Amino acid sequence: MSDYYDQILKLNENKSDLQEEYTVVEKQVDHEKMQYNQMEKLYFRKQAGIFALQLKEDQPCPICGSLHHPHPAQIEKEGITKEKLDQQAKKVKQQEHRLQDILQKILLSNQKKGNAC
Repeated sequence: MSDYYDQILKLNENKSDLQEEYTVVEKQVDHEKMQYNQMEKLYFRKQAGIFALQLKEDQPCPICGSLHHPHPAQIEKEGITKEKLDQQAKKVKQQEHRLQDILQKILLSNQKKGNAC
């Protein structure tokens, strides 16, 4: 009976550790996603600014067809490149995979606990 009790305690402790790790990694995923979204906005603004440099008054905009361009996009000063954006997307994916791994371990721990009872 003592071995059984020790096994249950160890499973509960392991599950608790995994749940704490899950919470930490979940916050990291949220942070990495937020960073990605900010970088993506800056990247597209920069692209729009580069495109706007080519606009000429009384010549149609290739996107909307307007002949007048009263407020063209400005080039963002942030040096966000496609490579940096892709690297951040990779970080997000890695953290999401890590989160899934922890969740699988939690589910496995629950199964073991159920089998021990």
